[in-house]
Amino acid sequence: MAVQTILRISPAAWLGPILALVAMGYARIIYPATYDPYPLALTSVAGWTVSVIGPTVAAFGAWEGGRLHRAGWWGLPHARPAVVVAGASLAPVLVAGLGALGAAIAIRFADAGVLAWPDLRVVGVETCVVTAQALLGFAIGLRLRPVVAVPAAFLLMFTWMALPAAILPVWLDFPTGAWAGCCAIDSDLAPRAVASAITVVAGFLLAALALLRQPFARIQFGLASLAAALGIATGLWLVRGMDSNPTVPRDPSVLVCAPGPPQVCVWPEHRSRLATAARVVAKVAPVWQAAGVPLPARFSEEWSEVLPSSTGRVIIWSDNEEEIVLSLARGVLPPVPPCALKSEVPYFGFESRDYVIAWLVDVAGLPPDRYASTHVNGDELLGTVAAVRALPPEEQRAWLAGNLAAMRACGVRPPLEPTK
Repeated sequence: MAVQTILRISPAAWLGPILALVAMGYARIIYPATYDPYPLALTSVAGWTVSVIGPTVAAFGAWEGGRLHRAGWWGLPHARPAVVVAGASLAPVLVAGLGALGAAIAIRFADAGVLAWPDLRVVGVETCVVTAQALLGFAIGLRLRPVVAVPAAFLLMFTWMALPAAILPVWLDFPTGAWAGCCAIDSDLAPRAVASAITVVAGFLLAALALLRQPFARIQFGLASLAAALGIATGLWLVRGMDSNPTVPRDPSVLVCAPGPPQVCVWPEHRSRLATAARVVAKVAPVWQAAGVPLPARFSEEWSEVLPSSTGRVIIWSDNEEEIVLSLARGVLPPVPPCALKSEVPYFGFESRDYVIAWLVDVAGLPPDRYASTHVNGDELLGTVAAVRALPPEEQRAWLAGNLAAMRACGVRPPLEPTK
């Protein structure tokens, strides 16, 4: 199809730039799962714009199909293969949709100041989503009058992209491919989420093929609906029971480490903070050990459901020494035991954590005031820490051991206040 013809008859050519601007605006107002320069998180936030792009290209496709419907061309003998004609009609639609997606990704990366390739898994899935919805809209346009097909295609796709995000459970939204919640720096995109979205895409493509088949019979509407429904149902089955985000723990083999002891490991995006973190660890580790604090062999940003006891989990959010000490203090504490999630036996360890963290900060030589100021009982925290620090070293170790014991098991009451 000649460029002049496309510009004259295709709404996608007229409205494509507007769609790109809308997509860029949406990409800029959605907060990423992390503010770190993590390409996967930035790509996922930009890819969320498929919620707007998909229904729009479905309407564009329905208009293009409607032109052939009015002419009755699809059911007539023709020299050019049908796939060539469909491809020529959908070319401006796909250019508009994929161009808007590319613009959204570009502006998101530019705003973050990140010069890197977007995550190709997300880009691939969003490309498939846009293509499938455009083709399904085109097929609907071939079988219905444009005045019906265009709004029907838009509303069907918009309902699919928007409704699951508005209801619970949260994983109902994962098969749409709009993954704004992916991914924090310590997580990766779940393969189940990718498979789920691709399964729905396959269902939409089969639905489109059912409508495109000649000669046309009304039963094809039923077959198309069945194909789309099966794709959606299978996609939902693949992600059933997932958590609130479509993520899995990130591969720890990409961690960047500084030698210890204790060793310090961070994600590549935090590489610039590693030297500062290692220096802070070298400074506070001997002080904590002298105070009787059991230190892990490694501090790591790795996330896992079950970390080895030799690893303390930290996140190095900045180069600020006080922030790093706070993160290390949290990494020193034992993980919450599984029994804490059950109601049979009470868990008192949560009460101890703030007190022990404030004490660790004070032992490290930093004032705990800033940490205490973020808590409602800040004055009580400071008073308790001051009282504990006034005790002999042996009694401080006993206080620490009692609180750590309460964190490791259920039913153990912590000695929050030092023994008089």
